[in-house]
Amino acid sequence: MAPKQKICVCWCLPLLCAGTISLGYGGQVPSGSQSAQTAKLPANHPDISQGQRENAANFTEEAGKSLPLHPRIEIKRKNYIDDYIFGKMEQDKIPHSGLSTDQEFLRRVYLDLTGRIPEGEVVKQFLLDKSPDKRDKLIDSIVQPDRYAFADEDAFVDRWAYWFSDLFGNNAGYLGNEGRDIFYDYIRASVRLNVPYNQWVTEMLTASALTNWYSGPSNFLARFHVDDGTGNQIAHEDTCDELAIATAKIFLGLNLECVSCHNGAGHLDKINLWLTERKREELWSEAAFFGNLQIFRPPPRRQEFTVLENTTRGYDAEAYPITVHVGYDPAAESFVRIKRWKADIVPSFILTGEKPNPNENLRRAFARMLTQHPQFARTTVNRIWAELMGVGIVDPPDNFDLARQDPKTPPPQPWTIQPSHPELLDALSKDFIRHNYDLRYLIQLIAKSSAYQLSAVFDGPWKDSYARYFARRFIRRLSAEELFDAISQATGDFPEIGQQRKAKYVLQARSPEELGKEIGSFLASFGQSDRLNSVKSLKGTMVQASLLLNSKIVKEKVKAKPGTRLYRLLNQEPPLSNEQIVEQLFLSVLSRYPSSDERQMAVNQIEKYRTQGGEDVLWAMLNKMDFIFNY
Repeated sequence: MAPKQKICVCWCLPLLCAGTISLGYGGQVPSGSQSAQTAKLPANHPDISQGQRENAANFTEEAGKSLPLHPRIEIKRKNYIDDYIFGKMEQDKIPHSGLSTDQEFLRRVYLDLTGRIPEGEVVKQFLLDKSPDKRDKLIDSIVQPDRYAFADEDAFVDRWAYWFSDLFGNNAGYLGNEGRDIFYDYIRASVRLNVPYNQWVTEMLTASALTNWYSGPSNFLARFHVDDGTGNQIAHEDTCDELAIATAKIFLGLNLECVSCHNGAGHLDKINLWLTERKREELWSEAAFFGNLQIFRPPPRRQEFTVLENTTRGYDAEAYPITVHVGYDPAAESFVRIKRWKADIVPSFILTGEKPNPNENLRRAFARMLTQHPQFARTTVNRIWAELMGVGIVDPPDNFDLARQDPKTPPPQPWTIQPSHPELLDALSKDFIRHNYDLRYLIQLIAKSSAYQLSAVFDGPWKDSYARYFARRFIRRLSAEELFDAISQATGDFPEIGQQRKAKYVLQARSPEELGKEIGSFLASFGQSDRLNSVKSLKGTMVQASLLLNSKIVKEKVKAKPGTRLYRLLNQEPPLSNEQIVEQLFLSVLSRYPSSDERQMAVNQIEKYRTQGGEDVLWAMLNKMDFIFNY
């Protein structure tokens, strides 16, 4: 139901407009906002700024002006992350914000670790708790719920299974519904059981299966197949190239796409020093690790794939002839890249030049080299850091320049060291290895640091140069999935997601195809990745603001229908006072108590119009900045 004009003018729209100059960050850095270091570079030199870091800092500075001020809360160093982060700021005399308030921290950690907002009763209990270690206990209860009988593990597992499904590109378009589903189940089980990440990756890289519809890990390899000219079978060398590119990007943070078509010299000199030295043959040598892998479609040639080594076992070769590929032939026809040339190619790891041991299975050799190389751990911890902190220590996380990592061997001027905190990145990766590639340990470690728990409110003038220091919390718009789930959770109006397996939350879906046209269109407008062609985006648009104000989805969800949160509050026995209704709404929707002005305005609206008044209040809250953003 459309809200009444009074609440729209007096409460919601001024706050909404203040918060939606940009609903997120993205695009070009505004003129004049580059750091002094970058501004001094010669003409035509590549932009060596830290990806989204300046965008995140600029948006946080603008949006932070609308956040309520609070007394500065001094920080205590909690672990070695804080020693590196605050030690560097202390050394360089960089100011930083104080600690986040309990209500800021609670909502932040729930969204970051579970993708959901906390329930009102959880908010109330946490704010009443006076124990000094309550933040650590809350993090433990979310990440290690087996130690806490009251905790619900599903939210943590759902959130990170979806994140890894995005990272690996799990979708039915490439794998069929059956392949997508069993790949998701494999990913989710790996997260739930906390399988060491190196073991998990090794299983995917070395998988074999008569059909990917019955083998979860084999779908990672099948996902990156390339069709031949007929569209019926697989282009072997092109698929090997795609697997080399995908594994380098996902697991090593390296973008080899350009050198798959040409040498780096003369093309990438203004982008990446390390890639400048790479040759196209090196990519072929990396791809050759997959040279004996046979990926083909068994009859009747649907989105089903056989993934085997040097064999067509189980395939009727007489009725359906197929070539068994042994090795990698660069002279083979390419259907997606410029023509290769004949060359003597042997498998060798692009980071070290190491070759397989005699009689060693090629893919097992590759998995061993990849997961044991320090860059694998560095990339993993940097990805998790970027997800929790807003930007990576190296940012973007899949564009490492390996010639600019070590302060002891700096690159030639005017290039600078790429990581904002190279020593911290090194310490995190070594710690991750010592803890047996434990993803839950890594997430807990970061979340428990005071660096993660800083406030977005910066009490003093902000300078662009502070952004590299993580001197404040970077505000971000909720992702498409988080926003939709938060609206459903806040209103208590849950959709029925999926076909065979029913779910309430978008983050419980196996992939975007399960969501249906109406929900899918809403999420696409907020930058959801389809895992096929579009990538995830937090960039804001006026369309997003319009949808939050006027879409059928939001209007239906705020109605006081039986079973919804608002209906229960308005019809509870014994009846709640209007003040209690308003308080419950604020705790459940915004994860905080209302201010005195907000309380009075909302109470007045419910007193005058009762059901529609409650709907109008709820609608306005869903459009407030502190609902739409994670700060």
